Amino acid sequence: SVALSEAGRLRHEYAGLEHLLYALTIDQRTARVLSHAGADVDALKRALQEFLVDELDRVDPERYAEPRLSMALQRVLARAQAHVEGSGKEQLEGSDLVVAMFYETDSHAVYFLEGQGVTRLDLVSYLAHGESEFQPNQPSRREMVDAEDDEPRPSDDPLTEFATDLTAQADAGKIDPLIGRQKEILRTLHILQRRRK
Repeated sequence: SVALSEAGRLRHEYAGLEHLLYALTIDQRTARVLSHAGADVDALKRALQEFLVDELDRVDPERYAEPRLSMALQRVLARAQAHVEGSGKEQLEGSDLVVAMFYETDSHAVYFLEGQGVTRLDLVSYLAHGESEFQPNQPSRREMVDAEDDEPRPSDDPLTEFATDLTAQADAGKIDPLIGRQKEILRTLHILQRRRK
């Protein structure tokens, strides 16, 4: 597989979820699913490349052997295979592997996916119902987050931000007088006065 060959090329002792996710970004079908789930696949691929090259230790060439599958990768493969068999699908697809990755919450692979705004729910929604997060004429999630950072922040007082000052409106004559509601007003006042402080 591409994940194993990439781990071998980089002389890593184990092929892990990050190798697998990198391989899946190269697969066109899986890349399309990731894109519909909200990922910027090119940025995801670059982040994974940097991680694999810069963060993982290389084995000395004299002691190097074929990379082994990490325990997390073995669990993801088993989980995805069990899902495929249970759902009656004929073959395992890359998207099944990505969905199964989300159970490995402490992995860098999931961290990179979540950094792109991709959730397990986004993936499952697209795979099951075709509900896509990808809008060709819309800004990307990253652009929307950056734009939100540029917007003015709300004031420090949530009352002025989210509530209406009825007393000020009444003083300004913007509230109609209550006519024929004397009984209801007295009842409301009695209830409010009985409340504990």
